[in-house]
Amino acid sequence: MCRIAEIQRRERELIATVLKPAEIERRRIEALANAEKQRLIVEAEGQCIRDPAQGEAEADIIFKKGGSGSQGYERQSGSLPGI
Repeated sequence: MCRIAEIQRRERELIATVLKPAEIERRRIEALANAEKQRLIVEAEGQCIRDPAQGEAEADIIFKKGGSGSQGYERQSGSLPGI
């Protein structure tokens, strides 16, 4: 009986000193990983929203500088000799 009680005591001790802290650390790391995942998702969504607006702004600048696509290229090619 004494030996069984000692084994049970040692088991409780190990659970308290090794397994519980390891479980807490695992949960902490998991929470950090989930936070990083959410940050990346939000950042990617923001990039998707920003890029079309940026593309439209760049197209507007190109249009204002040299007209729409082919007109702008025609103007540019007209200024180059031999084209």
